[in-house]
Amino acid sequence: MAFLTDEQIERRAKEARRVFKIDGQVVPDVITLIFKLKDLGLIDNYERVPDSQMGTDEATYDPYTRRLIIRESVFVAANANLPRARFTIAHEIGHIVLGHNRIRHRRTDYREGQAASTIRGDERQANIFAAALLAPYHLSEATEATSAEDIANRFQISLSAAQIRLPELQRQYRIANGIRRELPDSVREYLEANKNAGRTRRT
Repeated sequence: MAFLTDEQIERRAKEARRVFKIDGQVVPDVITLIFKLKDLGLIDNYERVPDSQMGTDEATYDPYTRRLIIRESVFVAANANLPRARFTIAHEIGHIVLGHNRIRHRRTDYREGQAASTIRGDERQANIFAAALLAPYHLSEATEATSAEDIANRFQISLSAAQIRLPELQRQYRIANGIRRELPDSVREYLEANKNAGRTRRT
C-alpha cells in the first residue's frame, strides 16, 4: 500500500471524474464506469458472478488477472442506482485507480498482522476515493448548514457514506470561503487553563 494523503486521494478521484467524462454529473451511472474502465485499459474485463459463488463478498478486483468480479445482485442493484451497490462499485474502482496490488474482498473478514494492516489501509483509501468520486465538492452545494441527509439525497449514496463525507465537504466549503473553524469547547478550555497557569500553547 502506497501512502497517500486524503488530499491526494481527493485529487485522484477528481481526476478520475475528468477522465471518465462525468465531471458534471451529479449521479453518474456506475455500470457505465465499469465499461469505461475496460475501454481505458484499466481492467481487462469484468464478471458477474452468481451470489451463491461469492460467499460474503459483494465485489472484488483481481489485479493479477485484471478482472473486476461483481456479485450478480450487486450488479443489478447498481444498475438500479441503489446507494449501497453504487458505493461498492465506486470502492472497487478506487482499488483500481489507486493501484492496489492485492486481491481485496469487499465485506469479508481480515487476517491479523501486517497483511491486515495493509488491507485496512487500502480499504480506507478506497472508501475515501469512492466518497470523493460519488460526492465531489464542486457539485455538492455544501455549506456549513448542509446535513448528511442532504448529501445522501443529492448524490444517491447511503446515509452512513454521507455522514463520513460531510465533514470533508464542509471543510472544503470553509477553505473556499475563507471561514475559520471554531475551536471545540474542550480545546478552548485547555488553552485558557494553560494561559491562566502561565503556559503558552499555540493552536
